[in-house]
Amino acid sequence: AIIQAYPYALRAKENGYGRVPLHIACHSNASYECICELIKNYPAASLERDSIGRVPLHYALSNGAAEEVVEALLNAAVESFGESGRRQVCSATDFNGWLPIHVACFMGASARALSMIVKAYPEGVDAATKKKSTPMTLLNGISLSPQKKSSLEAILLRSQSKAKHQFSAASARTDIDRVARMSDETCSRGVTLEIDEDETSSL
Repeated sequence: AIIQAYPYALRAKENGYGRVPLHIACHSNASYECICELIKNYPAASLERDSIGRVPLHYALSNGAAEEVVEALLNAAVESFGESGRRQVCSATDFNGWLPIHVACFMGASARALSMIVKAYPEGVDAATKKKSTPMTLLNGISLSPQKKSSLEAILLRSQSKAKHQFSAASARTDIDRVARMSDETCSRGVTLEIDEDETSSL
């Protein structure tokens, strides 16, 4: 009823930190139903940043929000900004250089919540805060059951391994392309590559 009476309130920012209602709801650990109602009426709020650079996802994760809340915030970003929306939300850094993934690891989020964040912005796995903390160092600094810590570490390590594999494959393709270009240039100039007899003795 309040939203219908004054829909602009969903975009209004508070004095001080410049938060919209969705920020405040996530910061106050509001119910899933409340957050969904705010999202339904103003999905773009999922990417609103307050005066210290935080999006609602930062606050939701800091309060140990349910996986459904994390998913709803990411889906809202897609609804408003297309497929890049999830990446935009998960790549938002606050004034201390904290991404949502840093908050998720520091708070010991669920494996599913962390997986969603990593999938949206895999580069965040290696990102460091202004104090040089990475998601892995933050995760290792908190107290969790061995089983849960292992499952979260596995998600981070799996993403790092995949990124390294993609980088190696890209480097290999670049090297192959470079050799191919050199070969084409050599042939086009009519240059013959000669090998000294001494050099062949080691072959």
